Amino acid sequence: MNKKTKIFTLLFSGILFAYILFQSYQRDNLLKIFYFLFLSIISIYIFYNGIFEEIKTKKNRSLKSYPLTLIGIFLILLNTGITGYYEIKLNRPTLIKAKNHGVYADFKKNGCYIIKSGSWASKKYFYGKYKIKDSIITIDKLDSENMRISNKLVIMHHNKSKLKLFQTHKKENEILVNQSFEIMEDNRKQ
Repeated sequence: MNKKTKIFTLLFSGILFAYILFQSYQRDNLLKIFYFLFLSIISIYIFYNGIFEEIKTKKNRSLKSYPLTLIGIFLILLNTGITGYYEIKLNRPTLIKAKNHGVYADFKKNGCYIIKSGSWASKKYFYGKYKIKDSIITIDKLDSENMRISNKLVIMHHNKSKLKLFQTHKKENEILVNQSFEIMEDNRKQ
């Protein structure tokens, strides 16, 4: 394989890896582990071969003499940055966590939410901001066309049961008792 082919293959597989990594934080895909494995093997093979080849053959210390090494380092930093950004987002302290038949809502203490919706193999992730006032949560920009959840939720007890998160009707401010989320974690100061 000549140098230009190695550069193209490393760039293509690294950028495709970054794209699939980004998409894995937007929706679950049952086959993503195979994509990651295949692209990782190709990228690692070319990157390490390129490093050793460039070290053996180059006597010049110029950065232009090490394109595969520089591209590989850039791709490692890119993928580490994507992973770090979303892992920090996912692991922030939780204020309220609730679930309802395949929909999981995680309202973070910093005013952001993460809602996962769908079956175990094909969940979609929705990210955004919310405001809470007393026991009413208002969600900023939820794509409710793809999910059965309204933008306004109410926290309350119903029939002396556990604390629940109830949806409200979109047009009228009516509480929909049959569409509730069971609150699994509540870290609000009462």
